[in-house]
Amino acid sequence: SSLYAYEKITNPLLSTLTKDSLLYVYKNIESPGLGTFASFKCFMSTYSPKYNNIDWYKCTTIPEIVKKAGYHTIWISNQ
Repeated sequence: SSLYAYEKITNPLLSTLTKDSLLYVYKNIESPGLGTFASFKCFMSTYSPKYNNIDWYKCTTIPEIVKKAGYHTIWISNQ
């Protein structure tokens, strides 16, 4: 991705949003796992293998947090 210093222009519309301060690109992120499942259970919830001593499925999920804030949520997945 050119947002992360790849030399070819791969996403010009997102680059424009970044230049206009409408999109923030995080550059100091590391994946909590090598595969989708290991990563997914962390980025969609409050679970962290470094800091939690409970099972990942007992942690609050992002959709639950958003719902408690009063928003209607829908989950759509192509997996």
